[in-house]
Amino acid sequence: MGLRGTGSDNYTIKDLFVDDAHSLTREYEPERRQQGALYAFQAMQLYASGFASVALGVSRAMLDGFIALAKTKSQAWSADSLCDNHAVQHIVSHSDAAWKAARAGLHKAVDEAWQDISTTGVLSLAHRMEIRQAGTYAIHVSRDMAHQVFHEAGSTAIFNKHPFERRLRDVNSVSQQLQGRRTHFETVGLYRLGGEPNLRWI
Repeated sequence: MGLRGTGSDNYTIKDLFVDDAHSLTREYEPERRQQGALYAFQAMQLYASGFASVALGVSRAMLDGFIALAKTKSQAWSADSLCDNHAVQHIVSHSDAAWKAARAGLHKAVDEAWQDISTTGVLSLAHRMEIRQAGTYAIHVSRDMAHQVFHEAGSTAIFNKHPFERRLRDVNSVSQQLQGRRTHFETVGLYRLGGEPNLRWI
């Protein structure tokens, strides 16, 4: 359904031994060859913020495309343009605000983690939680926003000559990945309540 542009696929290798000299992980500090702030981030934080950034980019393009459409399109059998519809005005404003809040939250989480790492050299659990929460939230906001915009674009959105259907497919593909799991909110919530959540995806 999605990932048409990336050529993403799966492969499996069986019965192949890879010795320690030919393997490494950024998660294991002694094996890191670079000690800069960037390399203190683990794969999960990079994926969380990276996937969220893709979702934000796709949904922003979709909203901007809809705003341009709404200025010129009228609904079938109506002389009123979409931009004069009060429901459309509300959706555009609310979507824009939600997108800006989600993006700001993600940037704040990553920026604060970067500043802390630059001082301590270590990525704290608290910052890992912030990035996971902000990344997941941004993905969910982007997906929900894209669905609303797609619906308001009407039949225009379903044709290949317009980018709406492709963007809807792409943002849904992002949200279906591990980074968009709803259970991440449970993990962060348990942490904030003083519990000891599973940190595998944090």
